[in-house]
Formats: sequence, C-alpha cells, structure tokens
Amino acid sequence: MKAKTVNNFLFEMAIEAVDIKDVVTKDLINQYLGDDFVLDLFCYSFSNENNLDYTKLQEDEEFKQSKEFRNWVIYEIECKFHETRDKFKYEIIDGNEITIWRKMKVEKNWLKHLEKQGNRLGIYWSWDPDVAEPHWGYDIKGKEKEIMIESSIGIEYINWIETLRVNMHPLYEDEKEIRLFKNTPLKIIAIYDQNSYENGVEMKISSQIKNKIFKA
Repeated sequence: MKAKTVNNFLFEMAIEAVDIKDVVTKDLINQYLGDDFVLDLFCYSFSNENNLDYTKLQEDEEFKQSKEFRNWVIYEIECKFHETRDKFKYEIIDGNEITIWRKMKVEKNWLKHLEKQGNRLGIYWSWDPDVAEPHWGYDIKGKEKEIMIESSIGIEYINWIETLRVNMHPLYEDEKEIRLFKNTPLKIIAIYDQNSYENGVEMKISSQIKNKIFKA
C-alpha cells in the first residue's frame, strides 16, 4: 500500500490501495478472539451455520481454541472486510468524496470562538447523520448546546485502515464511523442546531467560517 506523508501527520490514501493484509492483521484477529462477547457472537454464528447446539459450543473451550474454529473466524473477518470495502466503494462514496457529519456538545459562545480562534474539528466523524453522536471529551462543563456539523472530504484523506476496521467490527459497525487523519483539511458546509440535521435548524454562519480551512 502506498501512502503520502504531509507535515508528518497527514497520509493520503485511496480505498483501492488498502490491502486486506493491512486491515486483517494477526493482532486484529487475536483482538477478536480475545473478546468474550465477540467470541460468543462468532460461536452463535458458527452453531447456526452448522446446525449445532449454541450453548454446548459456547461452553466448549477446547473447540474455541481449535485451529478449525480460528480458521473459520479468520474467514468470516476476511469476508466482512470485502463486504465493508465494497459498501463504501459502491454505496457511500459519491464520486471522490464522502459527506461527513459530526455531532458535538459545545458552549453557547462556541460559534464566535470558531470564527475567531478555533481551527480543530476532530478526527471522529460519521457517514450517516442519523447515528452521529457527540464525543463528550473530558471537560463538558458548560457545554449545554448540541450541534451537528456537515462537511465533505476527499476519499484520499480518510484513514481507511481504521475506518474499515471500525465498520467491520460487530460491536462498533452501527456507529458508521469515518476516521480522519490528524491535520486533514476541512471546510464546514453547514452547522445545525438541535438534535438532528433533519428536524434541526441550520444555523447562520459567517463567511469567515464558510471560507475557513479547519483541521481534523
């Protein structure tokens, strides 16, 4: 896989350049197999596929440590990789860009701060506005206002390895996350007040914000 380094932070990457070996690593497989909840999900799927008793299989530690089961899990993870990558390529990516959304809890004067000083919007976004949730951070005192930011990003600036991993994972795939590289350049398309872009109100933002280049 080829990648380009910019300012020691940003790596340009096309989704076609992401090889399965970059995503489905030995460490990732061990992470799946080391998570009891995820392991139970795989046991459930395996038992259904092979008409076995799930309860007995779940309690069979010897089988869960077997090469047969490990190879089956690897196969399932690899299938999920191809399914997830194809979903992005054929359903989510629009041309060479993806519309992305970030919900945040902010202070009342956040918009003024954004116009004058703020330049960071964060690396955690979603490709589906209906599931975007605020990233609380450690200091939420005074952050009573909930807003949604709409932006658009070229696909070469997305951290595809981490994005594919989180969208493949049975515990996190519902978050529909887009993971950006640090320092990715971003422009704000719109900001919505209230809980959702659908029933919320688009906030009026100044030309200074609309024309400003922010960073992830």
